[in-house]
Amino acid sequence: MTLSLVCLGVAVAAGTPANASATPESRPYFNAAKILWESEPEVVSGALQNVPLVAAVADLDRGLDSGHGDVAEYASAVAILRNFEAIPLTSETSAQVKQARSDWSRLNAFFEIGPAQAAVLMNDIPRGAYYDIAQKTFSGEPQRNRDGVNDNLLKLAVSDLRDEEQKQPTRAVLYVAAIYDLKNLEGASASDIASSTSSLTNPYGQDILYLNVFFQTQRLTGGGSNEMADPGN
Repeated sequence: MTLSLVCLGVAVAAGTPANASATPESRPYFNAAKILWESEPEVVSGALQNVPLVAAVADLDRGLDSGHGDVAEYASAVAILRNFEAIPLTSETSAQVKQARSDWSRLNAFFEIGPAQAAVLMNDIPRGAYYDIAQKTFSGEPQRNRDGVNDNLLKLAVSDLRDEEQKQPTRAVLYVAAIYDLKNLEGASASDIASSTSSLTNPYGQDILYLNVFFQTQRLTGGGSNEMADPGN
């Protein structure tokens, strides 16, 4: 799907909060799903573009199953995510392109991503001196997933990306998902990492997939290549 081209200029409804944050009690699993959606622009139009979508659906389904909180719009968002998954990577029709634009805009609205943030996520890339340091730091993580993680390096990379956020406040949204994933990997055991490719919804597998794309590297994977299968298309 050539979404990197077709979604340029897609806006969400005016007045959507730019940095709204739900609590687990008010909107269960919303923030976890939102992080996955914020990571989607890095992998869209590639073989792994559906991986964050599958995991986001799983999180929203958990929210629906929880039986509490404000989940009124979850079922609709799940349907849109699943529809988005079904659009082919290439040779999409004009109707499918139009549908992709609509889905993208509606999901940005659901996940409370404002127009300026949406434009940055879609059209910009992480860069800067502190990003370069964080990239080099993450490259020090073990290459094979059987070797666990280096917590100290993860913490250093978080610190560097937060410095980059402060230097680039209008582009800070580019670093949110990476910081979240780095922090989520902290404390993960060697067995946690070794089993990270067990399913498309494994949270550590999600972290590793995204961070490797974000930092343009290949760390913490099985045998030097990511073993997570493409879920569709």
